[in-house]
Amino acid sequence: MGTKVSQHCVFLCTGSDCIKNKKRFKTLKQTISSEANVQTVKCQKICHGPVAGTFVDGKLTWFEKVDSAKQREALLHLLQTGRITKPLTKRVYKKRSGKLR
Repeated sequence: MGTKVSQHCVFLCTGSDCIKNKKRFKTLKQTISSEANVQTVKCQKICHGPVAGTFVDGKLTWFEKVDSAKQREALLHLLQTGRITKPLTKRVYKKRSGKLR
């Protein structure tokens, strides 16, 4: 799936379920901070954490349950290349697409 990231900005949800496992949240934040401006945002009402959002083809796209090393690396890959790989395609949360609370 060839896509283009329009901004190197990643939003991380700070809802209670998203930050429940502080180590995973911190690891995700550290992994992507080398490639993007990381901004924490209030709960996005997805509650399948950790939840991260970034601009893909000019539209804000949310990814739920970004908690494994493969998913973190796929998010990093997206930021570097503009392409969404399989570990993230399964995590796209379409109902929240384009929206930021």
